[in-house]
Amino acid sequence: MELVSRIAIWAALICYVYGEAGRLKERRHQAISHRGRWVWTLGFALYLIHVLTAFSSHHHWSHDAARIHTALQTEQLIGQAWGWGIYVNYFFTFTWFMETLCWWRFPCHYRLRSNGLDRTVRGFFLFMIVNGAVVFVHSPLRWLGLVIVIALLVVEWRGRGE
Repeated sequence: MELVSRIAIWAALICYVYGEAGRLKERRHQAISHRGRWVWTLGFALYLIHVLTAFSSHHHWSHDAARIHTALQTEQLIGQAWGWGIYVNYFFTFTWFMETLCWWRFPCHYRLRSNGLDRTVRGFFLFMIVNGAVVFVHSPLRWLGLVIVIALLVVEWRGRGE
């Protein structure tokens, strides 16, 4: 299960970057990017597989175990056992779900929403990806996380600049 969880999250992040490029292309050109939306949605599905397999294998379907695990990880990193990070993860899951739902259900409104809201959501995603793929990764996979973050920053920079 752990291997499935790890493969799912890295594949989800790659799909997110590709989907984000399609999403930004839509906003720029006012045209629907079907492939970007499908890849984005696949990324979300893979992310859910990661969450479910991690909750099953690491936390045995226990919210308290997940909260304690999050607190221990945070303590190792910053010296403060802060278990509330699990709620930030829950909010991230909810946000990605809502982003996906809105892109499918209300594509015109989603594409035309305010830049402030769009940048706030993108900033939150970037924060979560940096933490999940770089900061809290203690293996050579951290380099893959760094590549994904750089790719995402390039996509965002090019998408906003054109």
